[in-house]
Amino acid sequence: MAVSESTRDELAGLGVDPHRITVVHNGTPEVVLAPAPRTPHPSLVVLGRLVPHKRVEFALRATALLATELPTVELVVAGHGWWDEPLRQLADDLGITERDRFAGFISEEHKHELLCGAWLLLQPSLKEGWGLTIVEAGARGTPSVAFRSAGGVADAMADGWSGLLVDDEYEFFLAIRALLRDTARRDEMGRAAVTYARRFTWATTGAAFAQVIAGALPAAQPAPVDQRVP
Repeated sequence: MAVSESTRDELAGLGVDPHRITVVHNGTPEVVLAPAPRTPHPSLVVLGRLVPHKRVEFALRATALLATELPTVELVVAGHGWWDEPLRQLADDLGITERDRFAGFISEEHKHELLCGAWLLLQPSLKEGWGLTIVEAGARGTPSVAFRSAGGVADAMADGWSGLLVDDEYEFFLAIRALLRDTARRDEMGRAAVTYARRFTWATTGAAFAQVIAGALPAAQPAPVDQRVP
């Protein structure tokens, strides 16, 4: 079982028979908390472990450029990891310590507030098997910007409808800038993201998982009859 179409294709490229691979997407927890308000100022959020392959640097550099046009823009980096200090140093070097906030490890309630409040979720990661944060943000009406080459993130959104996929860091900046400046398009994408996220439920995932397991089990054999019993 593969968690995304991208992972399935990569497994096939490594020599696994494609006919033996079934895609079962991750589910997304149902949103049960009341909607939190959107921030009045342009706001961005990155959610995940702070490690090099997440490329949070791209979000920091984009924020520094955006701040020259949108002086109230804010970036929240939520998560923790051993790459925390280099990222904080980069923010300081870029002169955006007043424009970015490192929230560290956050509760589910705080995550809900951030994803509801942000104008965009940024997913600059180099590689992901799936795009859980993209779907979580989408369930709250927040579109995402991610990299086409990152794998599963491309399956967690509908490019151009519920979010945008880009090919390089410059396109990443341009896509963020365009959506921050276009309220109508951003709101339309947010509504589409809610619709797209609804297909990824744990009930659907569980049913698909059970179907794969059932298909892999040998057919049930009748219990042997004890010939000694008359």
